[in-house]
Amino acid sequence: MLGHIISLYSRCYIRQHMAQLQPVGEHFKHHLMQSANDTLLLYVHIPFCESLCPYCNFHRFKYQQDIAIYYFSALQKELRIYRDMGFKFTELYVGGGTPTINPKLLTELIETTTRLFPITRISIETNPNFLSISNINLLTQLGVNRLSVGVQSLQDSLLQKMGRLVPYGDSQTIMHNLELAIPEFDTLNVDMIFNLPGQTEQHLLTDLESLNTLKPTQISWYPLMPSNETKVLMDESMGQFSFRNESKFYQLIDKEMNAHYQMSSAWCFNLKQQQGHIDEYVVDHENYLGTGSGSFSYINGLLLSSSFSIEDYITRVNQRITGITSMQTMMPKEIIQYQLLMRLFGLRVPHRYWIDRYHKSPQQLFKMELTLLRLMGAIEIDQTEIRLTRYGRYIWVVFMREFFMGVNNYRAQMRHSTQDSIG
Repeated sequence: MLGHIISLYSRCYIRQHMAQLQPVGEHFKHHLMQSANDTLLLYVHIPFCESLCPYCNFHRFKYQQDIAIYYFSALQKELRIYRDMGFKFTELYVGGGTPTINPKLLTELIETTTRLFPITRISIETNPNFLSISNINLLTQLGVNRLSVGVQSLQDSLLQKMGRLVPYGDSQTIMHNLELAIPEFDTLNVDMIFNLPGQTEQHLLTDLESLNTLKPTQISWYPLMPSNETKVLMDESMGQFSFRNESKFYQLIDKEMNAHYQMSSAWCFNLKQQQGHIDEYVVDHENYLGTGSGSFSYINGLLLSSSFSIEDYITRVNQRITGITSMQTMMPKEIIQYQLLMRLFGLRVPHRYWIDRYHKSPQQLFKMELTLLRLMGAIEIDQTEIRLTRYGRYIWVVFMREFFMGVNNYRAQMRHSTQDSIG
């Protein structure tokens, strides 16, 4: 019952924020330029996939090479716009979609990015079928430090229902390809999903055993986060979605991962004695700039969204205009609530974080919120920090699940409102 109430509250909260995104005003470019020195993380979105999975909510389209060529060219032009604004990004995260869908175009993009900015760390998402020796060598030569591989499940029956078995390989092939890639990167993250329709406790235990044997550097266990649109698609191909097993499955993951892994966020686990960046860059980086169609940015209280029309995005950038089309200026109270949500997702926040920024203790800033969270048993507070309890980690999974589901519904709404000829 409590989890249901938290879900409803979180859902209403994020809907309110997404509804406040409005067409960009005149001052947003000036705000960006003023914040250039505070923004070190660059996110680049590649919205193309070989196959469109029914559960996926991200902004993505079936790959068309001719469109991709124009799109990658536009990305490089947009990066030059931000260079001219004074941005000096040091970290690059390339997500999708499937960023590695065209290795030649990806190579040109990364080489341009590292020429324009003093990039010291590169993280890229891919799928298991990409992990040939030649492709792994290509990524390491490009300086990729962290590779995130979308595995989702190691059960062939579930992969079949998800539409992933044929394009991305069966569980045996996936394990073989991961074994090749793990030693070659500072961090090799495996993305997994729990609470899939048809997923059983035994499925989960088998996957956990396989991964604990393989020991990738990092494993991110995401709850399934469907939009209203993908719920319909999943009903047809995977079965009916329910939250009924989510908490039980999360507690099972928490328990079984403990032998070899330590938590770095409420759903990300790093191999013990090894450091790795959290899979959600919004935790490590308070400010981040998103480039490409359908990307989001957060910069010093400004929430920004780029055009969800690939054709419009390319046209804008060719006219020397950024892809950003929507914005919301958050109020001071909303900013610190957002910071609390994101920072505690990383399990703990030192009091010094708030004192340095606001010259106030967290109890002064969040008296009501912290009281409620303590009464729920979600947090502990001592003289140095606020930290999530074991129960609180699941509460934060619910918060973040609803946060991303709200974003996913907004994505679906924006895609339907575009007039693209592709998709």
